[in-house]
Amino acid sequence: MLRAFARLLLRICFSRRTLKIACLLLLVAGATILIADRVMV
Repeated sequence: MLRAFARLLLRICFSRRTLKIACLLLLVAGATILIADRVMV
C-alpha cells in the first residue's frame, strides 16, 4: 500500500510541475511518518 502511494505521489509530481512544492512537503511528511512509526515500534 505504501509503494502504491509512493507511485501515485511520483506520478502527480512528474505530471504537474506546478505542484512540486506540495510534492516535496508530502514527501517530507511521509518520511517523517515512516521514521516516527519505526521509532514508536
